[in-house]
Amino acid sequence: MNVPALASVLLAASIVACAPVLVQPVPAHVACVAAQWPQTTLDDLRRGRTLYATRCGSCHVAPLPSSRPAALWPHVVADMVHKGKVTTEDGATITRFLVAVTRCTASTEPGS
Repeated sequence: MNVPALASVLLAASIVACAPVLVQPVPAHVACVAAQWPQTTLDDLRRGRTLYATRCGSCHVAPLPSSRPAALWPHVVADMVHKGKVTTEDGATITRFLVAVTRCTASTEPGS
């Protein structure tokens, strides 16, 4: 196997391996961000999760959403959009996912 092909396989494996660690969006996440983004759907948040794992994780190790406050994520993602790493539309979708799971996961976990 040539080096670029091996690198692609290893990158894909690392993205797939890390994706299960990311919170899966649930309806409570949609409700949690409805005031800020009323048109957001569960499918939007799921797409944001996929984009975060694949787009952000393709350039660097994507930190867990809980590693930053919800209010900081829009600025972090806007910086990546500004640098041309993600499109404005994908950035907005990623931001909604990150804010939803950061702001709302603690309140949606069993026992909280």
